[in-house]
Amino acid sequence: MQTKEPTVYNIAYKWVSYCLVLAFIYYWFFTLAIIFFYRPVQVITPRQTWLYATFLRQEWRLFEIPRVNNRKMIFIIRDKRQPAQADTIDLVQYSIAQKRKYAPFNNYEDALERLLSNVMNRLEVQVLEKKANLQKKFPGETQDFYLRQVSQLTEADTAQEVNLQNIIAFGKHILEKEKVNTTGKEYQLSLVYKIIPSQNSTAPLRNDEEIIFITAYRNF
Repeated sequence: MQTKEPTVYNIAYKWVSYCLVLAFIYYWFFTLAIIFFYRPVQVITPRQTWLYATFLRQEWRLFEIPRVNNRKMIFIIRDKRQPAQADTIDLVQYSIAQKRKYAPFNNYEDALERLLSNVMNRLEVQVLEKKANLQKKFPGETQDFYLRQVSQLTEADTAQEVNLQNIIAFGKHILEKEKVNTTGKEYQLSLVYKIIPSQNSTAPLRNDEEIIFITAYRNF
C-alpha cells in the first residue's frame, strides 16, 4: 500500500501552524517580560517597538500585576518678584482627573495620559541609571548630593531634552486650559516618589516623599 505524498496544502497548513505557535509564544514571553521588569518597550528592544505598538498592543489588564501609582510629576509656578507665591500642579493626578471627568468619551484625555506616562517612564529610567552610576562612583554621599548631580546630568543630557520638553509642553497646556496668567512667572519640574508604607510596618514614616529629579527654574 502506497503512502500518500504530502500535498502543497498540507505543507502550507503545517508551516502556518508552526508560525502561529511561535508568534503566540513570542507574544506572551514579550508581554510577561514587560510586566515583570516594568521597562518601556523602547528600552527593552528599540528595534521592535513598531512591531509591538502595531500588532501586539494590549488594551486589557487580565494578567498585569496590580501597581500603586507612586509617582508625581510636579509642575511648580512661582512669581519672580515674590517667590513665596507659588502654585503646584501634579500632572499625573490632573490627567487622571480629566479622564474621569470626560469619561466615557475621553479618548483625547486618555491619549494625553498615555503620552505623559510613556515620557515619564523614559525619563525615570535614565534618572535611576544615572543615580546608580553616581552611587558606585561616589559611595556614601548624601541624598541631596545625588539629587543635585543627577538633576544636572539629566538636564544637560541632550537625549532627555525631548522628554523634558514634552512634559513642559503638557504643563503649559494645562495652564492655558485653566487660564493661568504666566506673566512675570517661572516654572520648575520635579519627579517625586510617593513612599507607600508596608502593610506590616507600624513605624511612622519620617518623610513620605522623595524627590529624585528636579530642574532649575526656567522662564516662560
